[in-house]
Amino acid sequence: MASSTGRNEVLPSYEVTLREDVVWASMRGKVDLELRREMLTAALAQARHSGLNRVVFDFRLARFANGIVGMHECVKLMAQSELPHNACFALLCSHRTADIDYLETTCINQGINLTVFTDGEEAVHWLEGAA
Repeated sequence: MASSTGRNEVLPSYEVTLREDVVWASMRGKVDLELRREMLTAALAQARHSGLNRVVFDFRLARFANGIVGMHECVKLMAQSELPHNACFALLCSHRTADIDYLETTCINQGINLTVFTDGEEAVHWLEGAA
């Protein structure tokens, strides 16, 4: 889709899949809070349904419209997710930002086992050892 500036913009979307014993949720495009909440809910539901306790959130191709407000909403949803207490989350991003650091710290403070990565293989390796 072409934006008013003439640049090509990727339509915001998400996909939740199973990759061996990991739920993999990926987003792309400029994502608002509603779509982020929808993806997170779908990923957590897939984890519950499949009995898996390892989830990757791949945000490397996403841009977020809501910053810290959106991050706080995600933490609340994860804390209320009814996943096993030993659930582990890896968040993939293209680079670390203050908002990503805030999310990681807030999750840890809420007892959510989440670590941020920029490399998918490192994230999966960490999940294998953390769960």
